[in-house]
Amino acid sequence: MIKVEFTIKYYESYIPYRCRKPRYNEVTESVFANLREVTMADVKLAFGIDWADKFNIYLYKGKLYKEYKLHSGIIDSYGDITALDWLVNYIHIYSSYYAREKDWKNRDITDYSRYETKDDIIKRIKTDLSKLLVIDGVLYECCGFPFYKIYTFGFGGNHGGTGLCVSYMYNPKLIRVKDWEYSPYKVEDAITKANEVAANRLDTNDVGKFKQYIFCYLPELEKRYSVR
Repeated sequence: MIKVEFTIKYYESYIPYRCRKPRYNEVTESVFANLREVTMADVKLAFGIDWADKFNIYLYKGKLYKEYKLHSGIIDSYGDITALDWLVNYIHIYSSYYAREKDWKNRDITDYSRYETKDDIIKRIKTDLSKLLVIDGVLYECCGFPFYKIYTFGFGGNHGGTGLCVSYMYNPKLIRVKDWEYSPYKVEDAITKANEVAANRLDTNDVGKFKQYIFCYLPELEKRYSVR
């Protein structure tokens, strides 16, 4: 486990002398939470992605993980820094773990009793860290099941074009089936459909150029997802 420091802010109630109505002070303090750390021997290579960028997706205890990428603004400011370095050494300086209102539908920003407590914020931090994993010193984040998705751009006739793209996002629920979404295990069907869409739109520059972008290494995962 790696200990990560976070700066949190919350409101603490107190009752002044000879008063009955509670008042609130804003409290700022540091807390620590554990980040899981494993080795490559503990994970399984699930998918290889070769679209826009090349990277691998790993399976660990039923969840998929891809390498965490830092925002370009952080890289511009700090130079050659890894995502793990940022999380461990700098994130507490720019912490966003401030108390939030619990009921967003009936907001009252003046009533501090409606805000998260210290325990609530710590619970939120642990939930966020549960979506991260360090593998051999590299920070990874949860991601969704990768799948092919067909997009069209412009008005057809090679204006914009047709694309067979790779989509992946963290979602604990199963992916909703759509007409233009295909499992990576159905790559031939995805390519056939993309060519059909491109031909119907007269995007002749794209017909025949679609190829496999997701490489599957765990056949047993195919039955776990509802994309066709």
